Parts: sequence; structure tokens; C-alpha cells
Amino acid sequence: MKIYFFNHFGYGDVHVSRSFIMDIMDKLPENEYYYIQNPDRTSHFILRDLKKIKHSFKINDLNRNSHIIQNDDSIFINTWYGSNDFKYFKISNDCSFYVLYGIFSDVYKFLNLEIENFEYYLPSIKYENLEKKNIETFFQNNKLEKYILICDNPVKSGQIFNFDFKPIVNELVNLYHNVAFITTSPNILTKKNLFSTNDIIGLDFDLNEISYLSTKCDVIVGRSSGPYTFSLTRENLMNESKRFVSFTNNQIISLGLNPGDHKCKLNWSSDYSHDNILNTITYFL
Repeated sequence: MKIYFFNHFGYGDVHVSRSFIMDIMDKLPENEYYYIQNPDRTSHFILRDLKKIKHSFKINDLNRNSHIIQNDDSIFINTWYGSNDFKYFKISNDCSFYVLYGIFSDVYKFLNLEIENFEYYLPSIKYENLEKKNIETFFQNNKLEKYILICDNPVKSGQIFNFDFKPIVNELVNLYHNVAFITTSPNILTKKNLFSTNDIIGLDFDLNEISYLSTKCDVIVGRSSGPYTFSLTRENLMNESKRFVSFTNNQIISLGLNPGDHKCKLNWSSDYSHDNILNTITYFL
């Protein structure tokens, strides 16, 4: 049997369902596995930590609203939040891990598999299969009081306001000299406590490595898009010492979880004014 997972959308959409895929592959090891992606929005590098999955970008023949399709010896499984005409948004009226759990609960029934508890499927990356040496070297060579990851790339989601993080970062590095600020976009300003993931990691595609780097940071700041989404892992979400600062229109998409379902601390705001953004971040500093 060949099982094809597919998703028409971006990196974050592929990332958030990865633990379900890993579990299905473990439970049904005799099958051949593929992931069909949108070549305009993603790259096969996103799942390079999963050694036993093959990649395809022939997605045009697949309806993005489809849920599960079976043809002869092949099964096609849509991993997108909105599959089956947004049926699962009745569970949670926004993109959340509850929606994904509902989608895959039906997938598991179709495959005659028993699904594990909800927390088990929070995203997890096989960090042991990544290139981590440069990240380890960075933390060994730069000893500061705290490490703050600021995911400041432009966002492409309509659920989030796309403000400019640069003026905020400039103020923060001048206010907190003993704190390391690590941005996910290149920096123009040169400061001893300001760093970029580009310079630290040194890879053309580094979203999975940024995820690993986030596990070593005290605070993660972002807008629930891009690299920030890759910090939403079981390791971080269930870590009592981890702090998230998120700016989104709706609180649930900050972590994909309701209050009480995560152990990390969250400071969330939908106020995108300069002073509020600065104050919301400094709450954890």
C-alpha cells in the first residue's frame, strides 16, 4: 500500500501535522510513504528529519478540500486544517491542534488504527537527524543571562497584522545588554547582543534548525507564522520554564491550544501599537 499525505499550503501547515505522520509510519511500517507538497509554497527540506518518506510536488490533481481518497492500492490523506470543506472547524473556530486531532481521528478510524492521547501529537521534530553543530557552538561561545528568539520575518497569514519588528528589536538590544536577541531575519544593526539565525545556523533552509534553537531559548516572540510556528513543538509547549510572546488577532492561534492545555507561559496581545509590543515583550525580561 502507498500512502500519500498532501497539503496545498505553506511550511507551517505541513509542520503542525508531522507527529501524526510519524506515528502512522511507525504503526504501519510495511507501507510506502510520500508527501505531496505545493512547489510554490514549500520545499522537501521541511521533512528531511523523516528519513523514510519520499517527496512529490504533483499536487494540481488533488482537490484541497478532499479529506481521504482511496484509489486501488493508494490512499491520499489531506493534512490541511480546512480539509473536508472546513468540517473540523466546528471543533475549534480557528486553526488549532484540536482541529488537527479531529481530522486525524477520522484518518485513524479509516486506517483501523488506535489514536493516542491529544498531547502525544503536538508537533515534534527528529532533532537527532538535523545539523546542530553550529547551534551548539553558538550557545557555548555566547554566555548571556537570557536568550530571546524573535521571529520577525514578514507574515503571510490574514489572521495576523504584518508590522515591522526592527524598531522594537533596536530598542530591546539597547535596553537589555546582558540578553541575547536572536532574530530570524538578517540584522542591519550591529550590536554584541544581537544575532541572526542565518548567521548562527548557516543553512539555506533552516526552519527545522530554528525549531531546535528555540528549545534553548528562554523566550520566543512571534506572530504564529513562519519560524514561530516551528517553535510550537511538544518540547516547548509542555515546558514550564518556556515563555512565549505572541501578537495575533485571536489568542488560540498563538499556541494552537486553549489556556490550561499547555505548560509554557504565554503573554498574548492583539494590540499592534509600538509601545504595547515593546511592553508585552519586556514583561518576560
